[in-house]
Amino acid sequence: MSRISRKEAGAQKERHFNLKGVISVSVLLLTLAIYPQAKGGTATDYKPFSGVIHFGRPYDTGKTSKAASLKIPDRLASLNTIVIDPGHGGIDAGALGPSGMQEKEVTLRIAITLKKLLQTGLGSRVFLTRNDDSTLNPQQRAGIANGFRADLFISIHTSAAADRKVKGIEIFLPTDSGDTSLTSARSGSRKSPRRKREDIIEWDTVQLDYLPMSRLLGRLIQLNLTREMDGEVVARELPMLTLSGVNMPSLEIEVGYITNLSTEMELQNQEQINRLAVAIYKGIKQYKEILLLTRKQP
Repeated sequence: MSRISRKEAGAQKERHFNLKGVISVSVLLLTLAIYPQAKGGTATDYKPFSGVIHFGRPYDTGKTSKAASLKIPDRLASLNTIVIDPGHGGIDAGALGPSGMQEKEVTLRIAITLKKLLQTGLGSRVFLTRNDDSTLNPQQRAGIANGFRADLFISIHTSAAADRKVKGIEIFLPTDSGDTSLTSARSGSRKSPRRKREDIIEWDTVQLDYLPMSRLLGRLIQLNLTREMDGEVVARELPMLTLSGVNMPSLEIEVGYITNLSTEMELQNQEQINRLAVAIYKGIKQYKEILLLTRKQP
């Protein structure tokens, strides 16, 4: 877990990842055309599609936004290199389940499974920020991703709540809102004081340059997780410490509330780990297909 409580996040103007404001109608049509399973089909109903992708401003409030074509560097579209970040590790166990299951164990198992899928299915070079029970801080994790010049950064976590009945999967993306203080998982509070955007070191928010791509990826993974898994899948934008300083499209996936007993039991099962990894993989695969198609547009 790498964020504050749901209640506290709401007080900080946590915003739901709403398709209407995140991507324009053209992206919605493109997504449905490529992936009819989003309309009730199956995962095998893949069809090629050629179209132009346009992105508008997020979270429109009734005002018409000016759509702008997505500029995609060749390097990022290829997804040659992907870094997966298994959250926590070492002395940082992360959140604990009712029977004692540790978040750091779950995140590493999912990351290893996802790595194999991406290597086999996409032919990408895939690196993990940790391959064992190592202790890493967020700056070290970002440094690993930037050092490999990765085209994508995926951080894996679980959620936790005082109310052990809470269930669901959550996706977190960087935000371009005026709120630039970072969410801290370990302390359950803000890691750094609120600062004006003009006072921020540019490296702290470098991932904001890739927001349209991160939002597209978030939406595709959300669709696949919703289709593959039971329960709610919500995506939000928050200033995440885990994504700070990452110079590439990025997002964090919290694969379930480990504090929920039934979720904890499911996460102990390798079949559930496989289902989560496959859903994430499908979203990344679709993301790559769309980026490559967009690069071919005149």
